[in-house]
This record gives sequence, structure tokens and C-alpha cells, in this order.
Amino acid sequence: MLLSLHPAALSFEPNVRTDAKLSREFIASVRERGVLQPVVAYPGADGLVVQMGQRRTLAAVECGLETVPVLLVDEPKDVDRVVDQIVENDQRAELSTSDRVKGWEQLAAIGLSAAAIAKRTGAKKADVATGLKVAGSELASRAGERFDFLTLDQAAAVAEFESEPDAVKAIVAAAKTGGFEHTVQRLRDHRAEADAFAAVRAELTGARVEVIERDALEWPAARLDNHRLDPAEHVGCPGHAAYVGYGFGTDRKAEAIFVCRDVVAHGHVEASAAPAGVKRAMTEEEKAARRVVIERNREWKSATVVRREWLRAFAARKAVPEGAERFVLACLLAGDHQIRQALEAGWPLLRELLGHEPDPTDRFRAGAGRVGQLLEILSAASPKRSTVLTVAAVLCAWEDRTGPHTWRNPSTDTARYLGQMQSWGYELSDVESLAVTGREPDTEDGSDTEDTSTGPRPPVPAGSVGSVD
Repeated sequence: MLLSLHPAALSFEPNVRTDAKLSREFIASVRERGVLQPVVAYPGADGLVVQMGQRRTLAAVECGLETVPVLLVDEPKDVDRVVDQIVENDQRAELSTSDRVKGWEQLAAIGLSAAAIAKRTGAKKADVATGLKVAGSELASRAGERFDFLTLDQAAAVAEFESEPDAVKAIVAAAKTGGFEHTVQRLRDHRAEADAFAAVRAELTGARVEVIERDALEWPAARLDNHRLDPAEHVGCPGHAAYVGYGFGTDRKAEAIFVCRDVVAHGHVEASAAPAGVKRAMTEEEKAARRVVIERNREWKSATVVRREWLRAFAARKAVPEGAERFVLACLLAGDHQIRQALEAGWPLLRELLGHEPDPTDRFRAGAGRVGQLLEILSAASPKRSTVLTVAAVLCAWEDRTGPHTWRNPSTDTARYLGQMQSWGYELSDVESLAVTGREPDTEDGSDTEDTSTGPRPPVPAGSVGSVD
């Protein structure tokens, strides 16, 4: 039944849209032409209740319209009401992240699973699951309401670090100004490192081993492995101690580094055998420089995770980016050594990013037999897709040979690689920018990097956008 009623006679029940977002353009349109599409309403306890058309009704009241068209329907079930509001609002002024999350939360409270919500609203199941995690965090929910620029993934990151106020500030600041992916990855790596360091310290404390700081290791204190001393046989020495650090090798896992507080006094080494130069302690400038190197290495490790996820998405795309052919030709004409190494190893990183199981021997023996996996993919690829895979192969060849040495030795070749990724939408972190330009990024306060020699530290927020408390 179609009625003509005064807009003020209509009432509202809970709506997934918490902010009606009545723009000047929308109000002007309603004032000029009225409400063209009927408001959908149903009988409630105290009169007609708006099911769909909240913005139209409010705009009509704002404009002082005497009547609006109202389509009278039966009272909907709660599930149908919320689903209809989500779908209808999405087809008009897009819901904010906070609004959409609240809608999914209402549906979950009614009893719908994430899969059912996704099916009823047309959303991705993964997005719904993420949204429900956000809804379960009071801090993330408040952040979504206060900072309407937060995406679903960014709000989820707030929920992930809700117990760490400084981390939350860094996430919100990065979401607003840039560098979000890098910031979150640094936070995750820091937390993982801190947990690993804490576990090793707890193990040492449980074994009644004195734990010292790495910077306290100055001659005649020394690492046992530097003097071929067995930690198990050294336990009874009065100088037995350890610090938490990283061992040698590619794994770089946190582990106990056993030391003797005085290898000379405890008879392990002759005083005359002291290494050259050990009498001089490091200056404050040298310590500061060492701390910067350690922190930059950590930043590069985190950036590598973000960079490879970007490459994974790049390798899956179908459209050829602008300048792709030129980039590949430049790398071939330059005779990039990295391409030859990838060719000899069977393109290990490319195969990994395309979903093949990584082979730990790829770096050490010929990989011609493995190229068959790539040829199978190529046989079914369109010309554009083939070009994308060609570019991805070159990028992966370069990426596979990057490491902390990359930022320490900026070069035009590195600038060509990372600069091309940047032109195709990849956001460089500070340490990657350093690898491209050779210049340290500017800091807000100009202060030195915090000591990270014996444990990780969280990233410093690039800026503050206020508390979400």
C-alpha cells in the first residue's frame, strides 16, 4: 500500500547506519525535487517505522516537506531488516567501516554465522570474519567510529594490538598518513622478537644463569664460542653468564649467547692473548651507529615480508602495468646478474609466490627441471598474463637477492628495482627509501635510535592523531 505522509510522523528503530551523512547536495536535491523513491515502513507499536529510507526521511524533515511517499509493508523479521539495511545502504551512500561492522555484529547476535552473513549481504566471508573480530574489540570499535578513514583491515590491526597503546597510535597514524603495512609488520615482528627474547631469558633464569646485557661484553669478558669453550663445561666458572642475542646463520633466531665475565682472571685465556684493540671501549657515537645498523636491519626484515606479499599479489594479476616491457628490457640489456642466478636455480621465489612448495635446495643446485612447473602455467596464460609473469619473474629474481646488505649499499640497480615497484603502487618504507636514495629519512625529533642490541623495540609512531580512549 502506497501512502502519502508527513515525514515527521515516521519513527526509527535501530539502523546499521549510525551516521546518515546528509550531504548538502543530497538535501538540495530533496528540497528541489522532493522524495522520488518511496520510503519503506511497517507498523510498529507507536506508529509507522522506517525500514528503508532513513536518509530520505531525515532530509525531508530538514527541508520542511509536508509529505513523502511511503510504501507500507509487513513488519520484517530482524534478520531480514538488518540484511535489507546493509544491502540498501551499500547501494547508496557507502557505509562506513564502523557501520558495516555494527550491521554484521547485529546479524551475528541474531544467530547468523559469518558464512551466512556473507551469503545474505554479498560480502566476502573473510571480511565478515574480520569485521566480527573488530566488533569484539571495544577499542577497535571506538577507533572505527572516531576515525572514519580506517579500513576494515586497519581497524582489525587496532584490535590485534589493543593491549598496546603506543602500537595503536602508530597504526592509526600510519593509516592516515601512509606506511600502514610496514608499520603493522614491524609491530608484529617486534612482538614476535620480544616473546622469543623473553622465552630465552626465562629459560636462562630458570637454569640460574646470570643474564647480562650485550653491551656489557667488553674484554676481558668474552663469548665462550670465540675461545672454543663448551658452555656445559663452563657452568661451574664464577664468570659464567649469558646474554640473549642472535646466532650466526640465516635463521637468526633468538638464543642464549654464553660468555665468561673475565676469561683472563678465570684462567681461560692468557692476558697476552687479548685481541688487538680490545682495551678501547666503544665511544657513544660508535654505539649509536651500531644501534642504527641493528634497527635498520630489523626494518629491512619487516619490509621484506610486506614487499613479498605485494609481489605475490602482483604475480597473480592479469593486467599489464604501464612500462612493463621497458622495465624488462632494461634489466636484460643491463645483464642483471640476479636474473642469471634465478634462471640457474629454477626461479625459486617466483614458483613460491605462485603457490608451489619451496625447495630449500633451490639456492644450491641447478633448477632446470623445476622450470616445467612454470611452463605449465605459461601454456594456459593469455598474452597479457604472460607479460605479467615475465615482469614478475624479473622482480622475483631481484627480490631473491635482497637482504640487509641492500640498504647498506645503495645503488642505481637497486633504485631501478624498488623504484619500478614504487611506480606500480608499492609504498616504500624508510629503509627501502634509504636503499634507493642513499639518504637517511628525516625524523621528527632528530633523536638517535633506541638501543636494540639485546632485544627488539616497537616502531616509533610517525605522528599522532589522538587517543581512541
